[in-house]
Amino acid sequence: MTKEELTTARFKEFLQFCGKDNTVAKEFNLLYMQKHGETVCPCPNAFETLKALKGKVSQYIATNGLVIAQQGKIHFSGLDKLVDGAFISETMGVDKPNKEFYDCILNQIGVLDKSSVMMVGDS
Repeated sequence: MTKEELTTARFKEFLQFCGKDNTVAKEFNLLYMQKHGETVCPCPNAFETLKALKGKVSQYIATNGLVIAQQGKIHFSGLDKLVDGAFISETMGVDKPNKEFYDCILNQIGVLDKSSVMMVGDS
């Protein structure tokens, strides 16, 4: 099952369960993902920390998820103005916590010495 089939199937089943027209599941999923991308719940002091570090160290976002939702979150949160780039698992073809996810990022940003990098998570 493709990712699109999977994300659409969840709403198809939900709409059918609610007795609604489930032929709109694909459109419903798209709207859901767009709205999900507009929902931002920052960790306490996250923005202040990123602002304080901006220009002093390189900062990147490494996130799992669908591009439509994650790009929205990055934009609507204002993080796009504070970081040097973002890596979203859907475009990379591999998810966290797979080693390949991190290796791909390190390669793209030109890091040779892994001991010079720190990853900070939000969960």
